[in-house]
Amino acid sequence: MAFLAWVVWFVGMVLELEYPYAFTLMEVRSAVSVSGVPAAQIIRADGDDWSGGLHWHTCSYCADAFGDHKNLTLVRLRAPDKTTSYYFAYCRRTHALVPLMERTAAQFPSLMPPGDELRPVGELDGTGRTSSFGEGNLELPRKWYRTATGAEPGGAATGAKPIGSETNRTSSAAGSRR
Repeated sequence: MAFLAWVVWFVGMVLELEYPYAFTLMEVRSAVSVSGVPAAQIIRADGDDWSGGLHWHTCSYCADAFGDHKNLTLVRLRAPDKTTSYYFAYCRRTHALVPLMERTAAQFPSLMPPGDELRPVGELDGTGRTSSFGEGNLELPRKWYRTATGAEPGGAATGAKPIGSETNRTSSAAGSRR
């Protein structure tokens, strides 16, 4: 039985399906901002008609594109008009949701930690790579990233691997940021 469960999970990961991340996506539904306000409440207050619900997504492709960052998962939220996607980082340890792109931060400024600034993920994790996914560059709040991942100021997070080090499937333009 355990082997069968592993095979089902493995197939989902290889085919880049969403179901291996079902428990993570259930947790994202109850995520909060850094200040403790439910993220769903902030998102629904942005003026769009979210009456159809919040459609969260992540998969192994998303995980590979984001890279291995301790405690963090990339999640995507499809806008009600289905023409735009917003990207967030979800911290499993604190259940906090923060913008992962400038466009997302502009749309949902209440999800930005007060007094923090977005910085490229490659700068934060020490790889120096510029990475993009979907509609923009991957950027996270600098101070929040250090706290969420346990990174030392000015250094890379413990356990972080270079983005794209294991796969070439990302939609990123990998290169040094100067």
